[in-house]
Amino acid sequence: MKKYILITAIILAASVSGCKKDFLSLEVNPNLPSVTTPQLSLAGALAFVPNIEVNDYIIYDIWSGYWSWNGGVVPPASIFQYQFTNTSFSPPIWNDLYTNATNFNNLIIASSKDASLHNFQAIGMIMKAWDFENLVDNFNDVPYSQAFQPSTILFPKYDKAAAIYTDLGKQLDAAIALIGTAPSGTAPGNSDVMFGKAGDVVAEMKLWTRFAQTLKLRLAIKESQIGASPGSILGPIPALAAGLPAADGSAYLTTDALINPGYANTANQINPYYGGFVFDANGNPGANAQVYRANAYSINLLKNNNDPRLAQEFSAVQTPLPATGNYRGNVFGDAVNILGTQFTSGAGPAYSISPTQSSILMLAAESYFLQAEAVVRGYITTGNAATLYAQGVTADFLYLGLSAGQATTYLAANPFPTTGSQGAQIQAIIGQKYVAFLNGYDGLQAFNDYRRTSFPALPSSVDPAAASTHLPSRLFYPITEAQSNPVQYAAAGGATISRFTSQIFWDTRTGL
Repeated sequence: MKKYILITAIILAASVSGCKKDFLSLEVNPNLPSVTTPQLSLAGALAFVPNIEVNDYIIYDIWSGYWSWNGGVVPPASIFQYQFTNTSFSPPIWNDLYTNATNFNNLIIASSKDASLHNFQAIGMIMKAWDFENLVDNFNDVPYSQAFQPSTILFPKYDKAAAIYTDLGKQLDAAIALIGTAPSGTAPGNSDVMFGKAGDVVAEMKLWTRFAQTLKLRLAIKESQIGASPGSILGPIPALAAGLPAADGSAYLTTDALINPGYANTANQINPYYGGFVFDANGNPGANAQVYRANAYSINLLKNNNDPRLAQEFSAVQTPLPATGNYRGNVFGDAVNILGTQFTSGAGPAYSISPTQSSILMLAAESYFLQAEAVVRGYITTGNAATLYAQGVTADFLYLGLSAGQATTYLAANPFPTTGSQGAQIQAIIGQKYVAFLNGYDGLQAFNDYRRTSFPALPSSVDPAAASTHLPSRLFYPITEAQSNPVQYAAAGGATISRFTSQIFWDTRTGL
């Protein structure tokens, strides 16, 4: 399996090269071998995904109330005061997502030439959709229809974000159709470092079909507020929701989508979360563990609700302080009362199993919560929202190493508001999904929920020098776009973007 990690290293090198001014087309990856196999391409591209979620999205983990800063380390103004620019976070996110999308696009082209490799082609289409979903959620309008054509189009136009989402739904449908109802052809097997251990090509590709359906559902859910009346939690059913399967337990993910390309306790092969937030390959505290500590918001949320997941999500403090107990976080933006490592919580035991533990792409819990919200909103006409809500909570408990019995006890104290309003039901679902996203797994998705619904009520920075009392709404396009694609960058309004009032197309909040 080590050969798959080597492909990841190649992709990492490519993302660095993307910052060069003469890199006119971000769809070109000059460091990829000109000749490779679909097997190696698939393994390498999948293996790189966790690096994006764990390392590139730390800002969203902070803005979503999961992580804060460590005492003794100077908090950066870019995060605590929102003084970020087009050189702060955007370049690595943009470059890494486009590099990854390039690799999946190359996989699609290579595998489409051999009918027996249609499963590779379908996986490439699904994961390319994942990359572009993330690009839109970070930057709104981005190059899409003219991307990946460097020989003819050096300066790709920026497509409208809503149109990209619409086409992503079509691409996911096409990938599902390509897999078919009775999957056949060459099994990706070991090169599929997410579902390849399912046992056979039928089981493996059915999991990919479920993942694709869940991904399409997530796209539709994020469009839920478009067209909603002011103050309403319910908007009209978007076109993306048309034809979604019933919530019958077989169409969407019911198992965790986990990636493991053969992690090992050595440099560059260790699980990226473990190596960053727990211990590195030499047994020293990871670099992220020395900089980021628990955010008081999420610690207090779990404490106040007597949530047993607290001890799984976060580590106990080394030195308890009076009235704070065994778990403590720093207040976001507070540079005066900030405490250091021994007084604050870090990554909990559920995320600190071993340097070879699998990385998360999507948990079954998220799938159940998406389905529950879709039932409440009328996107799915069958299924029971209360049942799906309970399944989501139970799935999260089980992933964290707790028992189904503990989940049952928790649900008895925190039941789904069956008789409540639709708004109350959606708020309850998102509240549970927020806990399931905890601790560096996918801060972007939690931040997406906040941006589209204002749930939960995330705290803004208390730093008196903060540029706003509101959390940011989006990132800038990277400086490389202003330099290498200036005409299209200008046409997309790149020079007039506001950190706080420019919004992703599905973010319809007012008063920002």
